[in-house]
Amino acid sequence: MYIEFVSMRLKEQIEDAKAMNKRYGEDRARVIWKRLGQIRAFNNIGDLLQSGIGHVEMLRGNLKGIMSIRVDKKLRILFEPVSESGHANDDVFALNRIRILEVGGYHE
Repeated sequence: MYIEFVSMRLKEQIEDAKAMNKRYGEDRARVIWKRLGQIRAFNNIGDLLQSGIGHVEMLRGNLKGIMSIRVDKKLRILFEPVSESGHANDDVFALNRIRILEVGGYHE
């Protein structure tokens, strides 16, 4: 699957090992990179959902349209499916591109 980022700043933060270790700690940083690698390994969102890795879920309420994958009990990678056609009614499970929005917790 293809991964893009909501901003160049977020992309640079995630790619900077020193910044990631400082912000999240070495263990969490390692899991974040592992999750991104796992996401890339799947062909589409449907395959990722069926895998059970990281308890991927579609969010509701004011976060409708956003999905998350667990890093640990509190930390999540929030992302949105990206449709190359731009059509809102595309089958989300068949999409093969996501946009990382944030690494954080939405339960707080």
